[in-house]
Amino acid sequence: MKKLKLLLAIVISFVSLTTFSQTKEETIDWLNTKFIECKLQIPGLEHINKIAIKLNNAKEPMLLFYVPYIKSYNMVNPKDIARLYTERAPNGNLNINVISKERRILQGTINTNTLEPVDYVFVDNFSLLLEGPDEEIYRLKKGIEHLITLLGGKIQEDNLFK
Repeated sequence: MKKLKLLLAIVISFVSLTTFSQTKEETIDWLNTKFIECKLQIPGLEHINKIAIKLNNAKEPMLLFYVPYIKSYNMVNPKDIARLYTERAPNGNLNINVISKERRILQGTINTNTLEPVDYVFVDNFSLLLEGPDEEIYRLKKGIEHLITLLGGKIQEDNLFK
């Protein structure tokens, strides 16, 4: 019996050592693919439609989101994101809402000719306007939460009564 328990413990520890979660880069690639499928485009640092991690002067990671419907961008340090939640829009689509701590989301408008910021303000939230099956939107939300965690952020639980 002791040998069986020991063998079981070895197998479980081996499996846990060989199971890997996605890296930051893999998570970003996956999110970019899903965002394109759900008709939301997020530009990268070279103005390619991707989600981007940008380092500012303090070497802190920043997430950059671009919302093409209103030609605006939202940039936030993952550590400043307090909560993500889904909400049904009037058109029936499920959107992902991002809430920050103390108005720390930099939101601005992009000049569509030069792709440069025109003006900006600090806000406490923004919505990712999405189209797609609800299951994919929930998966996107989980993917963003995973990326935020990989970058050192902590998200408040949706269900406070667990």
